[in-house]
Amino acid sequence: MLVSFLGGVPAALDAGDLLTVLLFSVSATVLALSIIVITAV
Repeated sequence: MLVSFLGGVPAALDAGDLLTVLLFSVSATVLALSIIVITAV
């Protein structure tokens, strides 16, 4: 999913955009994991 998403992004990304995408994906993953843990408990 992440690879196909990054494949659709133009190659002319600067470090700021790449960092933003990485931070967004990490925060989304943490949020999803926390929701799974909360519902499991």
